[in-house]
Amino acid sequence: MNAFQPSYKSKAKNYKYFYRGQYSVMPDADDIIQGMKEKKQKLQKYEESLKKFQYKKALNQALEQRNPEVVLALIEELIQRDALEISLANRTPDELIALVNFIQWKISDYRYQSTLVQVLRFLIDMYQGILGTGHSPELDSLFGNDLYSKLGQEIEQSENLIMLSG
Repeated sequence: MNAFQPSYKSKAKNYKYFYRGQYSVMPDADDIIQGMKEKKQKLQKYEESLKKFQYKKALNQALEQRNPEVVLALIEELIQRDALEISLANRTPDELIALVNFIQWKISDYRYQSTLVQVLRFLIDMYQGILGTGHSPELDSLFGNDLYSKLGQEIEQSENLIMLSG
């Protein structure tokens, strides 16, 4: 080849490149849809109960999992649906103990504090007639001593952090 002659690519390659796929036949949309199977997502137990508007049952099932993210997401969903009071009403002492134990376990986590304090306020308002009457000694001690001391520690820690920050 001469140094002054430019090298050209063959026209056949350029032609094939330019018209690629132009003459291919696309399958019908019906053929594509028939081949695809829809995969149905399996819902968790608490999601099924929430879907059926069984809020109390959904909260109990979420508490059984002991996953704080799931429980808090469900509580926030109940707050958005204005169903938190419905889910907290008419609980047995065992159900209340499970809920208060969860609150006591996660109240120190700053990510969950505002939501759990709101739930605790609802619980105290709803069950103030039962607390301290001896109806359930375990529930009385849980609310009276354990939760009170835990909240006292949290308040003291918050005050210390505020004093440190200036």
